Amino acid sequence: MGGFTLKPNQVLVIETLNEASDVSRSAGPWIGVLWLCALPLRFLQIYFYSQLGVLGKDAGHYGDYLHELAFCTFGAFILGTYGRAVYVRACFLGIQSGRTAGVEALRVPLADGMTYLYLALLIESAFFVLALTFVGIPVTIVFAALAAALAYGNDRPSLIAPLKELGQAIANPKVPLLLFFLFAIAFLIVWINSFFFARAALWLAGGISGLDLSRWDYIFRGDQAPWPVESLPRILLMAGSGLLIEPFWIAAHVVYIHKLKARQTGEDLRREFEQLRAKATRTK
Repeated sequence: MGGFTLKPNQVLVIETLNEASDVSRSAGPWIGVLWLCALPLRFLQIYFYSQLGVLGKDAGHYGDYLHELAFCTFGAFILGTYGRAVYVRACFLGIQSGRTAGVEALRVPLADGMTYLYLALLIESAFFVLALTFVGIPVTIVFAALAAALAYGNDRPSLIAPLKELGQAIANPKVPLLLFFLFAIAFLIVWINSFFFARAALWLAGGISGLDLSRWDYIFRGDQAPWPVESLPRILLMAGSGLLIEPFWIAAHVVYIHKLKARQTGEDLRREFEQLRAKATRTK
């Protein structure tokens, strides 16, 4: 009976995931920075869309209010990109030094920060333009992760160079798509577990006298509650599930970009040669 042989792209994905677990552990202290910077953006995005749903056709009469809310959301977007840039920097520093990055992770160079903000704005705009096609949603999510991983080691801000690097990173789309597929499954598992955890918490809280949980029980019922107000807890669970897997999602793409750059520069061959030479020296 013939054995099962993995394809090179599948091997690369497995290696990437294995190394990403180590990288995310080494950058563990900086996951908190990633989450703290991302939380305001997630809450404001959800609140902004909920307000649009509540106002409906009358939204045009609340232009000043929505404009101020959008401005606050943009400020939170900048904070979120900084948090991701710090975490990416911590991951790369951990890969290079083999230890947990210190406070130097907070000192994101201007070129790295501007490059990532530039790519993040382009991808965010593409997301809203292509969202109605549904196919554009996973594509932009993949590009967003690659853009975050490319926010390290930039010599200077540029309009063209980051796009070229992004194009090189997606030149072999099978690996990023395989990563997206695997993390999409992980997201669904976390989301479903979060939902049933909330149901279990409601069931336990139901034993406390004096608590009226009928509204929450209706919201977390199996059937979908009306949009937008009654669905907010469900959307928040989705956002929370995304935040939980985000550090590992970014770490996987950091490892992938690191491997890609090592192959382009020949760094992987040099390290392999050094390992072989060290092994040969030990056997003598």
